Amino acid sequence: MIIAAIAAFLLVNQTKSDLEESEYSTTPTQWSQAGDYKIEETPEGTIVTNSKAGFSFKIPKGWRVEEKEVDDEFWLSLLSPDVKFDENGIFAGGCGINVEVINQEIEVANTKTTIQLIKESPEKLKNKTIIAINNHEALQVQDIPASVEILEKIGERVRIYIPIDGTRSINFTTQFLPSYKDKCHQYFQDFLDQVLIN
Repeated sequence: MIIAAIAAFLLVNQTKSDLEESEYSTTPTQWSQAGDYKIEETPEGTIVTNSKAGFSFKIPKGWRVEEKEVDDEFWLSLLSPDVKFDENGIFAGGCGINVEVINQEIEVANTKTTIQLIKESPEKLKNKTIIAINNHEALQVQDIPASVEILEKIGERVRIYIPIDGTRSINFTTQFLPSYKDKCHQYFQDFLDQVLIN
């Protein structure tokens, strides 16, 4: 029961992390909403565009896209054909990628500060690295549960934070069980390689 609760928390609260909103922030976080995304079938595949945030990406072939909303938070979930959920709705196999845009100055500031800390002392932040997404500097955070039991139940998670300007961040998250790691990691890398940011 405890493990199921942990899994539910991790899957639903994608933005609640070591970069979460400061208690001193007076501006509430805002997310891009359904109307900000255009999903279009093209000869090259299914393309999703968020003109408001200035980015687009292609959905992996055979995958489906679902809109998710909890309270005011909104994100897109891209799900592989073999994705599975258990009887409690907890992720149980396959691959998935969550996409969200956060409008929150403190979140962007925290991401930029972390990127600077990595540049100065990379050995101090071992689970965080700097990567480039379409020539934009991004922060990659890898979460691997220390407990083998929890790892087997909920897998590991990789999150990408891309600060676009002083207030907006595009975030991509994938989570996968150990037996799907190689396949899902490759899907995620291929996905990130074709993201276009204005």
